[in-house]
Amino acid sequence: MGLEIRILTEADLGFADEVRAIAGWNQLPGDWRRLLALEPEGCFLAEVDGKPAGTATVTCYGAELAWIGMVLVHPEFRRRGVGTALLKHAIRVLREERGIRCVKLDATADGRPLYEKLGFRAERGLKRWWWKGEREGMGKASPVAGELGEEALRGDREVFGADRSRLLSMLARDGLAVIDRGENGFGLLRDGAR
Repeated sequence: MGLEIRILTEADLGFADEVRAIAGWNQLPGDWRRLLALEPEGCFLAEVDGKPAGTATVTCYGAELAWIGMVLVHPEFRRRGVGTALLKHAIRVLREERGIRCVKLDATADGRPLYEKLGFRAERGLKRWWWKGEREGMGKASPVAGELGEEALRGDREVFGADRSRLLSMLARDGLAVIDRGENGFGLLRDGAR
């Protein structure tokens, strides 16, 4: 098996979205483009014998913290080491090339054994929320995308422990609605595939 990992580009987004859809994840093509805009050298495509096989992305929050995401392997290539190779590549880039000390990720039930094998450990659970109503019923949310105020971004830095204002600002601009409560928190609503 000739496995190679290279930078994922705009031209690869058709495959990336296909493998995302197969997995049943909620992202849209715009989410992939946002990841490319945030970290153009941090989105990866695994190819097996020249054929796209899987994806992984990294997002850095300063020099201390990074997040690995979008680890997806096409069913045709699962259980052949593609996911492991993508994760090891992402970790190497983050630690050796960028000097990031803390690397985290969200784990699905399918991915958790692989992540634990590579040294990740569970910290918290993850909740996914779904909006099943009409957009008109969103309550006090702004009905269109907007900007998060500096007070909300400052509060997020304190709670999250790192600066992710660039990502949050992109999400706010591209989303359906922003609920900004300043120091008391904020929420972002966006369309999804599901």
